[in-house]
Amino acid sequence: MAERTEVTQRIEFDCGYLTKNPGAYGYTLQCCRYKLEVTVDGDERFSTSGVVIDFATFKKYLTDVVPSHSFLYNTEDTHAQTLAASMDALGIPTIPLRFAISAEKLCHYIANQLQFTLDQCEQGVRIKEVRLRENTDSFATLSLR
Repeated sequence: MAERTEVTQRIEFDCGYLTKNPGAYGYTLQCCRYKLEVTVDGDERFSTSGVVIDFATFKKYLTDVVPSHSFLYNTEDTHAQTLAASMDALGIPTIPLRFAISAEKLCHYIANQLQFTLDQCEQGVRIKEVRLRENTDSFATLSLR
């Protein structure tokens, strides 16, 4: 059986987005301080440095893919597009996404973006789990493999 070592990195980031509310209220502007934990695995025996991934490098990869201090919006929502255009005009960073914003969907988005970077830069390192906490009681977990 091949040995694989797991490494986990944790970062926090802030972002905002619109959510549709059933009933009379229409939309709510949400702002979250997310806590992200990503676990990767690999075999440090095949690394020239003797580690699965350098923690500082891992953290940089994460900070490059998370949508920190940005307004996230679903490109299929015209109200969110209008708000994003106003924010863009003010110089506020916006990130267009092709899905309704949720912790579950953000886990998939982050995993896909990060794995692309890992495939380019880190031989044999694969994402095992992405956990995104909205608060102390609520989180979404994407388990891979």
